Amino acid sequence: DRFVLRMQIDSIKDNKNVDRMMMDRVSRNNKSKLNKVDAVLTIEEINALNEASMAVNVNSNIVKTLIKVQNAAAKKGGVFISDRKKNQCIDIVQAYALYNGRGHVSVDDLMILKYVFFDEDVPMDEIEAEILKLVDPYTDEVNKYYRCSQYNSSFSG
Repeated sequence: DRFVLRMQIDSIKDNKNVDRMMMDRVSRNNKSKLNKVDAVLTIEEINALNEASMAVNVNSNIVKTLIKVQNAAAKKGGVFISDRKKNQCIDIVQAYALYNGRGHVSVDDLMILKYVFFDEDVPMDEIEAEILKLVDPYTDEVNKYYRCSQYNSSFSG
């Protein structure tokens, strides 16, 4: 009924692609241009992946960190996170761990949640920074120094 993962997509930059998009729109009623798309996965394969992702281990430390991430995202931008969405986060990180070839969720898998918690009012990079502080403080510190150096170099160049 609702999408849990949300992506932020920039506008098309290349004019050739804009032209192609608009011409596709103009010819949208031309049924001969529509091609049938073959399925990539069968329903059985989808069900098997669903079962496999539910079997991915989530330990109590991951759950505690996940709760901290949810609280930080809610506090940072006032993003409302329903109980339903909180539960769906478990499913998402399990699926992401499976996608990454693991039978257990690691703290790195929590980074996928930036696509869950960002909101139109809260930029994704702010949500990502909040998650990074909790799951990888070392990288967070490195990024702070990098951003600072980029900011300082913009004034010296």
